[in-house]
Amino acid sequence: MVAVMSPLLTCPECGAPVRADAVRCERCGARTLADPPPRWRVRAVVGAVAALFLVAAVWGFGAVLGQWSHSAATAGSDPTAAAGPSPRSSSPSSKPAPSPTSSPSAASGSVPQGARLCDGGGDLRAYAGTPRTSCSFAVAVRDAFVGAGGVSDAASRTVRAHSTVTGTTYTMTCEGTTRVTCRGGTGAVIYLVP
Repeated sequence: MVAVMSPLLTCPECGAPVRADAVRCERCGARTLADPPPRWRVRAVVGAVAALFLVAAVWGFGAVLGQWSHSAATAGSDPTAAAGPSPRSSSPSSKPAPSPTSSPSAASGSVPQGARLCDGGGDLRAYAGTPRTSCSFAVAVRDAFVGAGGVSDAASRTVRAHSTVTGTTYTMTCEGTTRVTCRGGTGAVIYLVP
């Protein structure tokens, strides 16, 4: 069997022959090759790349699900999805929507407990019936209902209202004469009370 020897180099300090793969000279200990990078540096680089990959994967997965993408979050979402009232109503006058207030006392019986008064102007007061129903949408439904004839003898009426929160127009079914309850979209509830 023939042994393969590494080519020999000369030590830059003492001139002794050293193997080409030797890091240090066997005679004087001088460095003959560049030392490999410290292990902590290699681990830090690998850890940083792994962390960036993990962050990118989580962000990409969230974007695919539409949780962090504004357009995906609003395109097919509930017309009631709003943290609070929109600063403008969708009525033609575009007057600012008033701040929601608590519902009247339970003794009045006009709207369920927890409904928020969004606009008390005009012939009908508009109430957001769920915590996620935006006041701007409640006012838009009220305006569409009034535009379609308002309270009449009809037990049920369908109206279409545009949500400024989602930018989508939804079909709402409104029922009742004393207290009109409109439901539709993807879970919106609006109460209209004279």
